[in-house]
Amino acid sequence: HIFPRPSLTSFDDKHPAGHLTGDFYRGHPITWKELALANDAPRTITLQILGGALLSDLREQSPKRIRLLGEPGAGTSTIAARIAWDVYAKYHIPVALIRRFGAGLVDSILRFRDLFPRSFLLVAEDEYITAEAADRVFEQLQAKLVAVVMLLVGQRTRSRDFDPLPPGKVQRHFEVKDKLYRRTELPDLKTKLL
Repeated sequence: HIFPRPSLTSFDDKHPAGHLTGDFYRGHPITWKELALANDAPRTITLQILGGALLSDLREQSPKRIRLLGEPGAGTSTIAARIAWDVYAKYHIPVALIRRFGAGLVDSILRFRDLFPRSFLLVAEDEYITAEAADRVFEQLQAKLVAVVMLLVGQRTRSRDFDPLPPGKVQRHFEVKDKLYRRTELPDLKTKLL
């Protein structure tokens, strides 16, 4: 159900989906090893989410939802993987990824929460869980006062007006429309947090 911290730290050549390192350049999901090697293209939206929203929400220790939407092929899954990697590797914050939805998911998340005495990031991609199901999971976690920031990652459908969750259901909304930048142009986010 959930891939906790150990799956983020394994530097093997396999991705949870079974793709080999290097397949990212052929259209497959990025692996953790490729993220560690910074093989993904830097995106300004990653900085916006990490520096302006997610990290401050994690410090608040209260349940929050952040939505990341983009057109199919815009890189939302890669951006979410980069955010998960950075939150874990740079800021040492626990991260869990929903990879299967079913009975017992909330219990699995609660067991994960019990391992850490702090807030954590929960990534919910629409490939694995619908927006409505993610909303129900979040409401159950919120009712139990779980200090979680849920990053809801989705693709826009053909209708530009489609919105899987009404604006009142998320605290922050981001849409992939940004330009690429050079990694040398990155500000030091860690100094922002201290």
